[in-house]
Amino acid sequence: MNYPAKLSPKLGIIAVGLIFSICILITFSSVYKRHPETLSTALIIDLAITAPLLWLLLTRKTGISKWSTIRIFVLGIALAGMILTKGNNPLLHALKTWIGPAFEALLIGVLIRKFYVANKLQKSTILPSSDFLCHFRIFLKNLLGNELFANVLASEISVFYYAFFCRKPGKEDSEIRFTSYKESGILFILWIILGLLLIEATSMHLLFLLWNKTIAVVLTTLSLYTCLQLYAHIKAIKRRPSTVSGNLLLLKNGLWGGETIIDISNIQKVECSAQRVKNQESIKLSFLKNLDNHNLVIYLNEPVQVIGAFGFVKTARVILLYVDDLKTMKALIEEKRTEISKLNADSNTFLLPDNQ
Repeated sequence: MNYPAKLSPKLGIIAVGLIFSICILITFSSVYKRHPETLSTALIIDLAITAPLLWLLLTRKTGISKWSTIRIFVLGIALAGMILTKGNNPLLHALKTWIGPAFEALLIGVLIRKFYVANKLQKSTILPSSDFLCHFRIFLKNLLGNELFANVLASEISVFYYAFFCRKPGKEDSEIRFTSYKESGILFILWIILGLLLIEATSMHLLFLLWNKTIAVVLTTLSLYTCLQLYAHIKAIKRRPSTVSGNLLLLKNGLWGGETIIDISNIQKVECSAQRVKNQESIKLSFLKNLDNHNLVIYLNEPVQVIGAFGFVKTARVILLYVDDLKTMKALIEEKRTEISKLNADSNTFLLPDNQ
């Protein structure tokens, strides 16, 4: 039975979740309480064998690694140990004592191998080595095999890196850097918002303490983490400038403002403009899109992916951004476009037959 490639992962998740849910519900039934030993064996088979095999069947046509079946197996054993009646079940005991640890060791070995391969692929990337988030995102994608999950995880981990550990990056010889905060005033606005969030977190904490201490702690923790994310974004705006490396234009705006990689040969035209662009395929590289102005508009021949806040991806054919050294960036892009056009023209002339 063949499933569409895009639908199979969802079917696998739904099927495994359904099996796990039904097994949990059965343990609360009166029938299970009357026949715990017989039903426990059946539930163990469903959790540790049926669910992994069904996952393997439904995801075999996708890019999901077959090794993920081991994770479903280990998860099924763990769930069986939690929901089944405490007793001496020979099948569960054998799975926990012998088969489970063997599969866990195999899974650890696979992860170590993936880590090694991902590290080699990450080192061979053409992206600037000074950008932690770009490299870490590529590394996690190669390691985990899922681009969306890698983007989200890299975005969250980068919060702590840029908030506490990031220093001013070293400059690559092939890079030309462009900042976006010295003339725009966006950092002043973000610092004001951060101050207001801290004041709100303090006042709400004191207010909720009068009602429920647990809720007060939870809400305060969430508020402080939001403040930490905003602080990391502010630091990242200064530490992650846009760069031109070779024929690639790497546009970045902190952690939440968005970033994209553009091949300069894909650029249709560049305009120095602060006017609003009425185009549904346009994206402004800014977190506060209505409060942050732009002064450069890049029109593309083909749409590119833009990684936004929290690692979510959109496509755009028009990119809006603010650049401090506007004239230099525009002149550099136009110069490289001219060079590429000349190279293409020379290449076409070389390929023409002599009689033409």
